[in-house]
Amino acid sequence: MYSTRHFHFLALSRFLWLVSLSGFYGLGSGFVQAEEKKESPAELSHELDSEHSYVGGVKMKVGAISIGHINEQASGLRYVLSRSVSDHVLLRLGAGWRRFSFGLPAAAPLPNTLQSANAVVGGDLELSDEWLMRMEIEPGIYSDFKDISSDDVNAPLTLGFSYLVNEDLQWVFGASVDARRNIPFLPGAGVRWNFADRWTLMLIPPRPRIEFELADTLKLYGGADILTGTYQVARDFGNNHGRPNLNNTSLDYTEIRLGAGASWKTKPGFVVEVDGGYMVYQEFDFHTADTKIESDGGAPYGQIALRAAF
Repeated sequence: MYSTRHFHFLALSRFLWLVSLSGFYGLGSGFVQAEEKKESPAELSHELDSEHSYVGGVKMKVGAISIGHINEQASGLRYVLSRSVSDHVLLRLGAGWRRFSFGLPAAAPLPNTLQSANAVVGGDLELSDEWLMRMEIEPGIYSDFKDISSDDVNAPLTLGFSYLVNEDLQWVFGASVDARRNIPFLPGAGVRWNFADRWTLMLIPPRPRIEFELADTLKLYGGADILTGTYQVARDFGNNHGRPNLNNTSLDYTEIRLGAGASWKTKPGFVVEVDGGYMVYQEFDFHTADTKIESDGGAPYGQIALRAAF
């Protein structure tokens, strides 16, 4: 019974990634629909996500003061190994890595790199035929990787539930706890609805979108992409930028993209995605120092990704 609901757990992962704000792959940057099959309690399954994107120069400002243009490259990799320990419980162990690299003007009081390297520890629980639950913690280092110390260590926690109305409609609910984030507790909700033949509405952040199945191996989609994370900057970061109040502070990073693309299933369980569009908003919030740097306009982006479940 559990394995036939694996797809819905993967959809739930996408939603939980948003409320975690702690990483890119941590709880979903997309998903691959797993093949429904009968599993023995000891059988292992694997999830792999990798992607790389580029964003053109974005005009940034501090208050009303322009500080020039910033371009960006973002890369990430996440692998999770799952093992069924009973008909209703699945254990999950893995690791994730994410890196933002920025091309900065000299006047920008920003780190040129934000990066995370974390473990993934959690589990899935089937509460009933309709209700599924996932709990996951991601202990690791979240910082600019300049002077790594205990200040850079964090362990965001996420908890989510999925309610299966039927094969065409599922609701997801969840919450995240991260003491380093400006808003430590974040609740949320989402829905997956196969509302017509070949059409699916995926209102599940961080990638709410609408999908059209052009063929058995090819999907077209359009929607949004929300990238977020909370990081610790170096002890002397502020001194190096003439802003001592920014030394050893927490930084909430947010980026919102709108775009369209194609998803190609190269073989069962493996999907390649290519998409592009426009980044409409970017924000660096040093919330503990009451300093915010945000975009004054947008820029085009392109992305390629490989996602697998086997």
